[in-house]
Amino acid sequence: MSGPKRYRLVLAEEAETLPAVYRRPRRLRPVYIQRPADPLETLIEAFIALNRRGEGDRAWAPSLADNAISFLLDGVADAITLERSDGGQIFRNRAAQQRPQKTRRPVPLEELEENGVRIERRCMVFELDGARYMLEIVRELPAGGPQK
Repeated sequence: MSGPKRYRLVLAEEAETLPAVYRRPRRLRPVYIQRPADPLETLIEAFIALNRRGEGDRAWAPSLADNAISFLLDGVADAITLERSDGGQIFRNRAAQQRPQKTRRPVPLEELEENGVRIERRCMVFELDGARYMLEIVRELPAGGPQK
């Protein structure tokens, strides 16, 4: 019976005989991660974009066609108004433009009657980048009681 066999392993780089071609690793590029946008900032940007909308066939320029929030806001039948705390308007949709403009206190939810029509008015006051805004949504309530 023979004793244990001894082996000698030698690791040597022989670039010309390697089956795979050695390539130096690419230099890593920095990855910049953008923080998620503030939803209120995104909403205000959509309102501002809608204010620049054209009329007729030119109403939906490519910049608006790619903005889903602007697209949705434009199709809402409720009256939507966004204004700064100093009273400066940023946006009024078509339904809001057809309503008489009244200055009211910002109440989260109230039911009113205007010209014999019951309406619901919702307000949201918020601050963004040091500016204060009020978002108001007004809709007509169906006759005969509150909608659930």
